[in-house]
Amino acid sequence: MPSATKILIDKITRSSIADGSYIIAGPPGTGKLNFSKKLINQLIDPRDQLANVVIISPQIEQKNKKIRPKEISVSQIRQALEFMDLKSKPESYMVCVIKKAERLNQSAANALLKSLEEPKKGNIFLIITESEEKLLPTIRSRSFLIKIGLTHPCKILKKLRLDSAPLDLTSQVALYSWGRPRIAKSLIKNPLKIKQLEKIKIQLDQIIQAPLWERFKLLEKESDNRRMLEKKIDFWLVYLTALLESSFCPERFSFVHKNIKTGYNSTTIVKRVTVLLELRKQIKNTNISTKLALENAFLD
Repeated sequence: MPSATKILIDKITRSSIADGSYIIAGPPGTGKLNFSKKLINQLIDPRDQLANVVIISPQIEQKNKKIRPKEISVSQIRQALEFMDLKSKPESYMVCVIKKAERLNQSAANALLKSLEEPKKGNIFLIITESEEKLLPTIRSRSFLIKIGLTHPCKILKKLRLDSAPLDLTSQVALYSWGRPRIAKSLIKNPLKIKQLEKIKIQLDQIIQAPLWERFKLLEKESDNRRMLEKKIDFWLVYLTALLESSFCPERFSFVHKNIKTGYNSTTIVKRVTVLLELRKQIKNTNISTKLALENAFLD
């Protein structure tokens, strides 16, 4: 995140004005909203932000006992634009923050695009998204893209220790948060969740290290619950990716390699990550037998 901050500060310093549209993109939990708040604090006195900042986010709906975000409607965009026209001081900035911008429906996206095509002095749009590819190409082309990437587990570990997090938890949290500071903070507050993730990690270790006949028995157990398997695959990807990155500071993550005998050199990790990504895609998007898919994924 410091590199992204530096890009914006340099841009503002060079031009003396920050008008325009910024797409702030990155995976969940990487600090996109926190970055936006820091930028707003640089541009607008906190005492004036109530009158100068409007935030748009998808409304929540419950369907089939599932809670999910609705689309961002054109009326939400129009209300925000009307708010931005109420500038109290000509020299002040008006900021519109759009959270989960990939949820913009077509009419809302077109209304936003019109404002970007006819920009007003002092208006700033912070378009926060996990997938900038899902935004209209014309919105992307009129915006300054800021990528908030994953944080290396070694850096998360250092930050946790500076924040005086419990030493017995910091290594696991740094590894299991998959480079996402927000998730790291959540895990520190929930040791039970860490234990659950540790159990899932051990299951993968056992599968990889087992002889082929025993491995298939373990995989058969995993195939019984498709939804749970999807969650486990997501975490196995977290674990393997972080395991690869942690090799840069192995002394801090020595617990990871404890009791692991085979199957974890960098070449095999990259191969297993590739296979698991394909496995996740098959399980989520097709009706393939989970048992068959698992056996094919862990055949070697």
